[in-house]
Amino acid sequence: MDELVNSIQRFADKADDVTRRQLSSSLRDLSVAFESPNDTMHRIVYQPIELAITQVAVDLGIFRLLSRIEKPISAQEVAGKTGADPVLINRILRFLASFRIIAECGEGVFEASHVTKTLAEPGAQAGVGHHFYFFNPILQILPKWLKEHHYQNVSSSFDCPFQRGFNTDQPLFLWMQHQPELLGYFVPFMNDYHKGKPVWTTVARFDEQCQGWNGERPLFVDVGGGIGSQCLEFQQAAPKIAGRVILQDLQQTLDQSPTHNGIEKMTHDFFTPQPIEGAKYYYLRNILHDYPDNRCVQILNHIMSAMSSESIILINELVVPQMGAHWQATQMDLAMMCALGSMERTERQWRTLLAQAGMKITRISTYGLFMGDSLIEAVLE
Repeated sequence: MDELVNSIQRFADKADDVTRRQLSSSLRDLSVAFESPNDTMHRIVYQPIELAITQVAVDLGIFRLLSRIEKPISAQEVAGKTGADPVLINRILRFLASFRIIAECGEGVFEASHVTKTLAEPGAQAGVGHHFYFFNPILQILPKWLKEHHYQNVSSSFDCPFQRGFNTDQPLFLWMQHQPELLGYFVPFMNDYHKGKPVWTTVARFDEQCQGWNGERPLFVDVGGGIGSQCLEFQQAAPKIAGRVILQDLQQTLDQSPTHNGIEKMTHDFFTPQPIEGAKYYYLRNILHDYPDNRCVQILNHIMSAMSSESIILINELVVPQMGAHWQATQMDLAMMCALGSMERTERQWRTLLAQAGMKITRISTYGLFMGDSLIEAVLE
């Protein structure tokens, strides 16, 4: 058995990222295939404990402590450094080690693993807090909410499990503006979420599509672009193409964004008419998955009214396969449903949505093999 495990480890050590992910998926399938009924029940019904104890460990600073010292440390020492009860600390550390979140290297002795170091990062800790404090109340009421709504698909930003979970009649993003503690988790988590992931510009066709483009005209408009990271990625991918690069978002978001050479900031709500006319690209990253179809059509229609025959909408979103969807993509889909009444879409659903808006998709280029991260190109019908 040890030799089999070691051979798999040696194979993984030499493999590229795609192969490692394929191996991880296969091993996960194998693990589930070998489960006993009791194993299955434990895996499913006790799942919430893992997130709760991870949040406790974040609060106690355990992940940062183990990652900082980079050597084995006893539960007694951890208790002394955190001020928590030694018996409680030992139980928490034992749990974390059993789920391979930290490493156990002796009786009552633990050290950081690569998972520990991930969870010591500020963005990851914000993600834990966001899901524990924001998503947990929503998930608690989801079964009852769906039953009361006769198991109809959730398709309204104003009437979804989120409103029941937080006792509000406001849509999420409006409500969140008045929740500083939750925003303190959400913003850094979102800023960190795409780090290390494949980059959309690798499948773009800027040089081919921008031949002869008049540099006096708007080139790239990032609609709802946050702090401007996508404008920077565009500039780096197309440094020789002249034209205005414009970052659009609400003023309170732009106030938090740094200033960069060659990037204009413009206050804009994408539920109002698009003020920049005739740009080559109107770019939307992870905007449309936040809204049900009818609201997406409104967003698209406002952009379409400003487009010329040369304009292209670039939509950077997941395209979920019809079969064999990755578990992370299906998690995202149901998270969008619960919090926003929206969805992650399949290719068929994207084509239907764009057609409803009066547009046609000319190309879909998938650059994230497992989640289905894709660049969708669309033009006026």
